[in-house]
Amino acid sequence: MAIYKLYEGLEDNFQISVANLLNLSGMLWHHAAGERKTKISTDRNGRRYTVQGGMLKRKGVKAGAPDVIIMEPKGDYHGMAVELKARTNKMTDEQYEFLSRLNQNGYFTFPCWSLDEFIYYLDLYKKLGGMTTGIHYQEPTYVNLKGNYYQIVGLGIAYKKKALQRI
Repeated sequence: MAIYKLYEGLEDNFQISVANLLNLSGMLWHHAAGERKTKISTDRNGRRYTVQGGMLKRKGVKAGAPDVIIMEPKGDYHGMAVELKARTNKMTDEQYEFLSRLNQNGYFTFPCWSLDEFIYYLDLYKKLGGMTTGIHYQEPTYVNLKGNYYQIVGLGIAYKKKALQRI
C-alpha cells in the first residue's frame, strides 16, 4: 500500500506530463483521444449540441476509452491501459466498463490520480516477467492531510465503484 498526492492541476496538463514521460521511456504508446464533446454550439431553439461529437462517434471514437494505451506486451499482459484523472475527478461508468473489458482481455489496466502513482505502475509493468495472475486495481481511498488530498492505493481487488471517501 502506498500514499500518493493527487494531481492538482488540469487533467490536460497531467496527460502532457504522462506523455512526456512515455516519450522519454521509448515505449510504443498512444493517447486515445476520446473527447467527443469538443465544440458546443446552440441550435435555433437554444438547445446545446456537439458539432464534432457525432462525426467522431461515426469514425469510431469510443466513450470510456482510456487516455493512455501502451502497446508493448509484458509478462502475461498484451499491453497497458490507463485512465488519467486530476484532483478528485471521478470515472464514468463507461470508463470503468472499458478498463474492465480490457483487463478481461489480457491488459494491465488502472485508473490513475497521481503522476507518482503512474510512474510506480509503469515501472512495475516494465519489470513484469511471467506473471500468471492478473493485477487488479482497488478504488482509492482519499485522505486529507494538512489541506491536501492524498490517495491510498493497494493491489488485489477487482474494479469496484465506491463513493469518494474522505477521512
